[in-house]
Amino acid sequence: MIERWKVKCRFGPLRTDPSGRLAAFLEQNPDEFGSGPAQIHVLSGGGAYLAKVAFPDPWRDFTLDGGVIYALTRASGSDLITLKAYRLDLSDSAFAEAAAVLEEARARAAGVR
Repeated sequence: MIERWKVKCRFGPLRTDPSGRLAAFLEQNPDEFGSGPAQIHVLSGGGAYLAKVAFPDPWRDFTLDGGVIYALTRASGSDLITLKAYRLDLSDSAFAEAAAVLEEARARAAGVR
C-alpha cells in the first residue's frame, strides 16, 4: 500500500496556461515528511514536451498564467507556506520545434511519409 501511494503521489495533475500555449505537471518524490524538491515538466499547448525544470523547495500546488508559474512552496525550516513566482522564458524556436515534431508524428500516424 505504501509503494502504491508513492507512485500515485509522484505526479500531479496537468495545469494549463489560460492562453493555451503552455501546460505543465508537477513531479515530486514523496517521503515520510511530506514532499521532496519540486520538478515541473513543461509541454506546449499541443502536448509536445518542452522542458523539465527543477526547483529546490517542495511545492503544495502551482498554476500557470502568462508564462509565469505561481507556486505555493513550503519553507524547510518553519514549514510555512509561501507564494513564489517564476518566469518561464521559453524561446519561440522551442515552440516551433515542438509544432514540427507534433506535425511529423501526426503525419506518420496517418500513414503519410
